[in-house]
Parts: sequence; structure tokens; C-alpha cells
Amino acid sequence: MRAAAGVAVDDSLVAVVVEQDSGGGLSAARALARLRDASPFAVYVAAASVAVVVAGYVVLAVDGRDLAREDIILLVVLGAAGASCAALGALILAQQDGNRLGLAFLVGGFGTAVWSLATAVADASNSGGSDLVRWVAWLDNWVFVGLIVLVTWPLLLYPTGTLPSRRWRPLGALLLAATTAIALAGMLDRGELGNVAG
Repeated sequence: MRAAAGVAVDDSLVAVVVEQDSGGGLSAARALARLRDASPFAVYVAAASVAVVVAGYVVLAVDGRDLAREDIILLVVLGAAGASCAALGALILAQQDGNRLGLAFLVGGFGTAVWSLATAVADASNSGGSDLVRWVAWLDNWVFVGLIVLVTWPLLLYPTGTLPSRRWRPLGALLLAATTAIALAGMLDRGELGNVAG
């Protein structure tokens, strides 16, 4: 154990510590480097989630003038929640590679972040007939399952990353099948994309 800035830090944990001196202890940059080394894919997915959410905020700032205030607030909050959950998932996976709880947070957070961007583009765009907007609207039609993953799987997998017992396996299988079916139904839906502006 080593003390830095009055906080005890265990070197086996990923922790961000602000040091008062440069005595070679665990700094924020070293902690982030350890996190990246421990689980690089998870860190890149979490970083991509943040970038996607920021892109959604830019779309809302530029083209979101015609949207209702409640819709803008909902997209901002859900985007921030998605990016935060993806970062939490990366931290969990850096501590314990293959932890299903961390994976649920990472996948659900990334899906929620992408959904918030797709919804912002589809709802706020003034060029509803363009191919890009139609493709994004199709994405918006099914990628919201990331939010379903965030709401359901962590409840089943908390705190160890596994189901509580073998008796929970049928519920887990049913939930996986239902989530997959919802995503596929949204992907294959041939109906009108009514949320495309214009």
C-alpha cells in the first residue's frame, strides 16, 4: 500500500489519484495507461461511446432547434448515461477480464450512446430524404436495445457478473432471446420510418 495525497492506494486496483508531489506514485496518467493495458478493447469502446455522445450533442446544438425541450433533455441525459455506463463497464473489465456485468454495462452503454446519436440525427435533420438520414433512422429503429440491456442484465448479473444460481438460467436465456428478437424485428421492419424529419 502506498499513500498519495492522503489516500491509500492499492497498486493492484485501477485508481485515479492526484498526487501532491512527484514522488513517482500512481498518477492519473499512469492509472489510465494501466486501464488501457488491462483491457484495451473495452477502453476503446468506452472512448467511442463518449465520442458518439458528443457527436449527438453537436447535432442537437446545430439542428435541434425544432425539437421539443423534453426530447432534447431526454437525449442529453440518455447519452450521458450510456457513455457513463460504458466507462463503468470498461473499469469492471479491466479489473476482471470477461466479467459479464462489465460486458453488459459496456455493450448496453455503447448501444445507448449510438441510439442517442441516431435519434438526434433522425429527429433533428432537415434533410429527411437523404440516404444517410434514412440509414441512421433504420439504426435508430433497433439499436435502442442497448438501453434494454442496461436496464435488465446488470440486475441479473450484479454483483459477481454471474447469475445468482442455475435456476436463473432459463430467465437469462429468455431475456437474451427476447432482446435478440426485438433487435431483429427492428432491423427487418419494412414499415415507414416515421421519425425521419421532413
